[in-house]
Amino acid sequence: MVLYWMHILKQSNTSGSLALSVLFIVGATGTIIGGHLVDHIGAVKTIRFAFTIMPFLLLAFSLTKSVIVASALLLPIGMLIFIPYSGIVLLG
Repeated sequence: MVLYWMHILKQSNTSGSLALSVLFIVGATGTIIGGHLVDHIGAVKTIRFAFTIMPFLLLAFSLTKSVIVASALLLPIGMLIFIPYSGIVLLG
């Protein structure tokens, strides 16, 4: 993530580290939301929901050259990366 931020988006190391921190902070929130979703709609549906939407956001993130768009995409990507963890742990 930091290397992508630095080499593709031409940002500083500090900016890339900040983006990675935002991704993980949002991800912690996504884990909590994922736990609530697992309780309400089930583990399999939660995992399918996240893994269905995530590829499109990751594709959009990898194709963008704008820091603003990449920053905006960090929020849903961070959520969707971590939402299925509760369901995966439950099924495991």
